[in-house]
Amino acid sequence: LAGEIIQCLSVGFQIPPAKFVVAVRDGAAVNGAALRSVKEIMFPRVFDILCASHSLDNVGRHFNTPLLDDFRQWWIGLFARSPAARLAWKERTGTAIKSYSCTRWWSCWEVLDQLMAHFGEVDPFVHGLDVSPAYCRNILGVLENPESLVELKMQLAVTIDAGRIFVSKTYLLEGDGDIIVDAYSHLQETATAAADIVYPNAKALAAQLTNSEAEAAQLFQDAKAFSRPALQYFRTRFNHQESDLFRVVAAYKAVRVFCPRRARQLHPTARSLDDLRRIPILDDDTTIRGLQDELPAYLVAAEDVVTCENRLSWWQDHNELPRWQAAARIVFSMSPSSAAAERVFSLLQAAVSSRQESMLEDQIEATVKLQFNRGRKALS
Repeated sequence: LAGEIIQCLSVGFQIPPAKFVVAVRDGAAVNGAALRSVKEIMFPRVFDILCASHSLDNVGRHFNTPLLDDFRQWWIGLFARSPAARLAWKERTGTAIKSYSCTRWWSCWEVLDQLMAHFGEVDPFVHGLDVSPAYCRNILGVLENPESLVELKMQLAVTIDAGRIFVSKTYLLEGDGDIIVDAYSHLQETATAAADIVYPNAKALAAQLTNSEAEAAQLFQDAKAFSRPALQYFRTRFNHQESDLFRVVAAYKAVRVFCPRRARQLHPTARSLDDLRRIPILDDDTTIRGLQDELPAYLVAAEDVVTCENRLSWWQDHNELPRWQAAARIVFSMSPSSAAAERVFSLLQAAVSSRQESMLEDQIEATVKLQFNRGRKALS
């Protein structure tokens, strides 16, 4: 894999070693090993970014909810193979069934969130179906067993309560634009919330399913254990100083200074700018000294900034800060997530079929751009 990357970048695109400054990847070991080889062999100054949204998404895979996992697969399978079931659900509830991607846990959480919102409809809905008898039988087997039903409800409630913060921050980190300077705040807010999850749904459900406060408290405490492995996984990834995510988060913390409004709040000093050395392309004495020399002028220029909007335009307009402006171009070229690149591949897959494999490169590029612009127009 490393050889293919080097061949593509250095030969195909003729990128000089000093110009390849950042690479974003998921947590797969093979990708990490490949990028380390790329750095050692050809591109020593590349900043290896572990995708933050992938890291948060992986938290969801560590919930210990075996019954809910089975039920979810039966529920998704029921609709995946039956347009009639999808139509019947929409007619009954007034909402379309949520889509599902096996590679995105947040899409699984969305399915479960919808399931919980309409849980009272599930039993009569499944009883009224005449499709997918195996899935219906499995689903009803859980719903009609009192002990299994309680366990399912508690696993579902805990997953929704504990997973919400990770899903909401994944959405934000998978966005486009200059979000690199917001990434640390999003992850820090996630860590704070994860350390003190309230579990409103699980607590209310425990009270509803039991006959005394003591029984409710015991059921609630037992149910919280379903989320414990996921939360421990997140804490390990976020706080362990040897983890790839910890190293990247430290860099996210340093680049907050490139937000003019936030710079006034951070009160950066010449010494604190050394933290920018965590980004290899900025780990240079001349670069850091230049930023230190221009720091007073930058802070003066940033005094009147009251919003985080239009940060790129702000930097384009401040040519009196050439060293900061040059560093900002590097920083804002980075993304905390690989989602933007993955969206391009999804567009390509949707726009170009296997029958069009002989299309010329410029035709493929034009087709993808048209699809992208059409999507943005639809959202505006």
